[in-house]
Amino acid sequence: AVVGRPNVGKSSLVNALARRRVSIVEPTPGVTRDRVVTPMAHAGRAFELMDTGGIGMEDGTPITAGVQRQIEAAIAAADLILFVLDVRDGVTALDEKVAARLRRARRPPAAATSAGGPARSRAVLLVANKVDTSAFDPGAAELFRLGFGEPLRVSALQRLGLQDLLDAIVARLPAHDGSPPRAPGLRI
Repeated sequence: AVVGRPNVGKSSLVNALARRRVSIVEPTPGVTRDRVVTPMAHAGRAFELMDTGGIGMEDGTPITAGVQRQIEAAIAAADLILFVLDVRDGVTALDEKVAARLRRARRPPAAATSAGGPARSRAVLLVANKVDTSAFDPGAAELFRLGFGEPLRVSALQRLGLQDLLDAIVARLPAHDGSPPRAPGLRI
């Protein structure tokens, strides 16, 4: 699941990784409302990439609550969460809130562990987007303080760092058990 606050380049990143337009990209916040799922393959592994709307978008409309529910469903269904930030903005207050939400998502649900069910923790991969040149490297280093490790530096627009990101995704996916993928819900 690709998550983050509005306008950090989540949909642009999904399109760049998929090498085709699967998500709408607009400079206006709130364009992505439902989960957008696309099949992917890299280094012999097949997986699904889920784009989501922006976490924390509050415009007072009933649609906003639905967008947040879609994000929660994507996080719950994901084995790996790509936490995307805009390196040019640094760490914002909303990024801090998203980070706190994702820290809780990394832990297995208490109900699953107490009921003896499978305890599935979720890995979070920090992605610094819009690192178009090395001049943005110091800004990417600042993101380390969020507690998710060294950020992967990418530029969806310039198509920089995408192979490294795909390698990191595949390396962090759980071992494949031969079963068909879980249905993540609504597909657009």
